[in-house]
Amino acid sequence: MVAPSRRIGYQWLDRIARSGRPVLNARVKTMESMALELAAPESAGLTFVNNIHSEMLLLRILSELDDRDYLGKLSPTQGFVRALLTSLRELRLGGISAQDLSAEVFESTAKGKSLTRLVSRYEDELTTLRLVDTASASKMAADALRKDSVFLPPDLLIAIPEDMEKGLSGLERAMWESFPRDAKHILPTDQPCTNTGGSMNDASLLAWISRPSDAPAPFFDGTCEIYRAAGESNEVREMLRRILEAGIPFDDVEILYSDSSTYPYLIYEICSKLSDAVPVTFSEGVPLRYSRPARALAGWLSFIRGSFKQSDLACLIQEGLLDMGEPAPTFSFSSLANELRSLPIRFSKDRYLPAIDFALSHSENAQRVELLSALKSLVEDVLAWAPENGKGLRTNLEGARLFLERRARCVNELDEYARRRMLDGVEELARCLSLDQPAFNIEDWLGELIRFGRVEGEGPRPGCLYASPLHSGGHSGRSHILMLGLDEGRFPGAGLQDPLLLDGERGRISGDLSTAGARLSESLEEFSRLAARIRGKITLSYNSRDIEDDREIFPSQAILSAYRILSGKKDGLLTDFLAWIPEPCSFAPSDPQRSLDTAEWWLAHLSRGSLEGRQPLLATAFPHLGRGFQAQAARASDLFTVYDGWVPEAGRDLDPGRPGGTILSASRLEKLGKCPFEYFLEYVLEVKPPEDNSPDHSLWLAAKERGDLLHAVFRKFHHLMCREYLRPQFERDRGLLENILETEVLAWKNTKPPPNREVFEAEMDELRNTVSIFLYEEERSCRQREPLYFEAAIGLRPKGEGNSIDCEEPLLVSLPDGSTIRVRGYIDRIDIAGGEYILCDYKTGSSKRFGGEDPFQAGRRVQGGLYIALAESRLAESSRRARIGSFEYFFLNTREHGRRMAWSSDELRQGLSTIAKLCEVLRQGCFTLSDDENDFKNSDYRMAFGDIQATCQSAKKKLTRAENRNIAPFAVLRGYREEQT
Repeated sequence: MVAPSRRIGYQWLDRIARSGRPVLNARVKTMESMALELAAPESAGLTFVNNIHSEMLLLRILSELDDRDYLGKLSPTQGFVRALLTSLRELRLGGISAQDLSAEVFESTAKGKSLTRLVSRYEDELTTLRLVDTASASKMAADALRKDSVFLPPDLLIAIPEDMEKGLSGLERAMWESFPRDAKHILPTDQPCTNTGGSMNDASLLAWISRPSDAPAPFFDGTCEIYRAAGESNEVREMLRRILEAGIPFDDVEILYSDSSTYPYLIYEICSKLSDAVPVTFSEGVPLRYSRPARALAGWLSFIRGSFKQSDLACLIQEGLLDMGEPAPTFSFSSLANELRSLPIRFSKDRYLPAIDFALSHSENAQRVELLSALKSLVEDVLAWAPENGKGLRTNLEGARLFLERRARCVNELDEYARRRMLDGVEELARCLSLDQPAFNIEDWLGELIRFGRVEGEGPRPGCLYASPLHSGGHSGRSHILMLGLDEGRFPGAGLQDPLLLDGERGRISGDLSTAGARLSESLEEFSRLAARIRGKITLSYNSRDIEDDREIFPSQAILSAYRILSGKKDGLLTDFLAWIPEPCSFAPSDPQRSLDTAEWWLAHLSRGSLEGRQPLLATAFPHLGRGFQAQAARASDLFTVYDGWVPEAGRDLDPGRPGGTILSASRLEKLGKCPFEYFLEYVLEVKPPEDNSPDHSLWLAAKERGDLLHAVFRKFHHLMCREYLRPQFERDRGLLENILETEVLAWKNTKPPPNREVFEAEMDELRNTVSIFLYEEERSCRQREPLYFEAAIGLRPKGEGNSIDCEEPLLVSLPDGSTIRVRGYIDRIDIAGGEYILCDYKTGSSKRFGGEDPFQAGRRVQGGLYIALAESRLAESSRRARIGSFEYFFLNTREHGRRMAWSSDELRQGLSTIAKLCEVLRQGCFTLSDDENDFKNSDYRMAFGDIQATCQSAKKKLTRAENRNIAPFAVLRGYREEQT
């Protein structure tokens, strides 16, 4: 039995066996397998050339062509080589050799001569290397049959379908005609536009789909249906709904699809993710590119081609495509990807390991050390195995093999099969590398393997749906056929010509060569033959809307012809069809009872509005959603509840006045004063906002990094001044300050490379302007006062040279309510003038948020009062008895130009009462949201607060209500209540 493929041939035999006729002593052959078997005696000592070997042979021939040659001018990419090899094989199977080609039949004579030389070289190479391809084997087989050099059993019968016999190529036909006449038998096939025998129905009328005007009248018996869907996934889901709704056994269904790049994976994914997985087999398998190992390999190659871009590797990790080894890590892929994004690497391959090592040496957090260690191990591998020029083909191929074996992550059967398929391909290529291939590109070859490779190809199996391409389907004998993807863009296709052998050239070379135009015109005839051989119900479908672009997609000519046949309107137009066919199937079925899973069931009810006012039902089905309803109702009320941030248990733990209580700082207290709920998220729950670590090519240093750099510059400058007993002078010290700046900038550049030169120069100009302003203002200021201490460390590790008043233990600060708290912080500057100390804090931002009559801004600004208490304690211990006179902010940027905002110590000492109220907020465990929209403007947690305006209004209602005694301290700070004595 000669068949297009062994899989199809066995389907024929199974179909015969199921009809009650025993099948004995029947063997399925393809024309290629039969040729190889018959040519075996003639091909002794020869080697059959496989696909990879053929590609490499052709690639070598192309690389040796002269640059002036027509084909030699073209870049020999892997895709081009495959396209060229396809055309070459078609010529050879057509029995056309280099001698049969004439340059005059081509559109370009130069092209004809070049192609003739290439075919001649290919033929010579096959002879020299003693290789056999399918064309050679077919010719040898025909010769062997004519010479009777092969034994054919006297009772041999070779059967071939009529349509297949008509489509044989030149050498295949020569082999077929060499068989004895009485051994050959041509099987008649079902013909389009004819009655296939037996009773007719609507499904059988599709045999007239190429000529719908000639079709008999429809029977309206429901044996053929058409539906449309909004998106390919919904097309597949509706197919499954129809199968399950009708109770059709899975092994009585064959699914045919027009697009092999889209539908197999959708069918696989949707069927496998249902709660009761639907088993399905695929005749051509599932595309490799949908598996994790293939996606990992593709991402790795993209990472290499993209100059080792940091974001590419982070995406690979984020998607969970890389294996982190044994034992299984305790961290998530997202946390590892975020850790990588946070490192200053950007585009340089050589920056990865130094940046990771630097972060490891400066990290004391055990969890971060684990992340960085795992990241280092991974990066070492993906960089070491990367294909590079100069490494050699075998070395690069070995790197790809190691990546697939050790770093490509597998979590299911598809992944394992895909990895094995790719490893087999790599090993097969390695065996062919004995031929020197100077122009061979490993990355291109791997990319083509991922793009076109398939895995898990099987025939029909009991208990399983069976999916097959439209052009090779309809052979299983199953009685329910569903055809997907019959939109105008997919069927019959674009009909593009072969770029190497145009249709006109093919016609002039040989009438037996196929052309794109002929294939396109034959598409409906082929569809008619497909419909004619089907015995059972047929369902046609197409995708009517592009979900991504939100545009309408129209049906193919096959769908319109089917409509004309089934409706009886032989002259029906597209508008008539669109009015006739039901509305497109979508994510929610029209009837909830047709739902494939619970998600569809809920969507169906919600789209119909049948769940309005059914919160108890939703809360019962989804307890988390039920608690959400409860929280929503509580937040909408005037009462301050646990759903608004009342956590009294946390209050007891967070009481800063208890022994061993929370160590406070100015920044923490000010965050608490701005929005207690944000404080709760950041410092109590330690919730991190979503990180966007994608590189910003318009920025080098973030605001905090820029501030750290400038603080270090100012500290080092003043330490030098003090060491030399000098006061700042602009003209004298400008060069010194800029040298310090250059040194700090160089250190930052090594840690965090700038994205580009333009951004670096712009930020350097801004930094130079800032230090110039600093020096100019310091010369004026230091005429009346003397700088003493720089970044004085209280409860923290000293920076740089340190100060005599530094201490690493937190200080105790007594509050007006009698409680005592532990505090720490860095005081940027302490100066002395006229027997009084002046505390100074550098600010590199705007001064807008620091004005107003209230120096404490209802708890949002307590730094001055807190630092005065800290400084008094430390200065008293150092025997310096001078009084602290004031606290000031020193704004250093081109907009503020060294502006200073100062308050007297007497004004700021009142801030301890404000701090006491903030501590009471902690003790009460009342973490309310702020009532002021301005408090949320620059918050990293903004998305956690919902509608900001509504949030503030709700907070205002709760703060105003006197019954909410638990939030009284914060209500007093915001001025909603009088302080109780």
